Amino acid sequence: MEKIRKNSGRQKYPKIQGFADRLKDVRKRSGLKGEEIAARFGQEMLEGQAIDQTTISWWETGKGEPPLAYLVFLAKNFGVDLGWLVLGREPAEAAKEDMPANKEIAQELRALRQEIKELRAEAAQAVPTALDLETATSMSAKAESTEAGKE
Repeated sequence: MEKIRKNSGRQKYPKIQGFADRLKDVRKRSGLKGEEIAARFGQEMLEGQAIDQTTISWWETGKGEPPLAYLVFLAKNFGVDLGWLVLGREPAEAAKEDMPANKEIAQELRALRQEIKELRAEAAQAVPTALDLETATSMSAKAESTEAGKE
């Protein structure tokens, strides 16, 4: 599917309320008709089913919303941010809103990395010990079977 052409001087992420209106806006800016989008969906056969023009019309009038796979497909092929298409948030705006969560996630990642590092160090010490124990057990079993064979 062609990306949206920057033609009318309108901003890429206009303040438009509602998913249906944003979808209609990007479709119109792309110069495609509903049936053309449906045909492109049909070529992709997302989730094993083709999409027809009626379905696109339902989405644009707010009577229904597409599944996530379709939303991703639309955003990717129209060249717009998924967050904007679904929620109306500009990419930079979304990043600002998610900053506290991102910092929290980064802290959790650092803690997990440290824990992994410590577990690796423990494992490195435990493996030789386990191997020594296995070798000793094996040798002891052989010795016992040898002694049992002598009796």
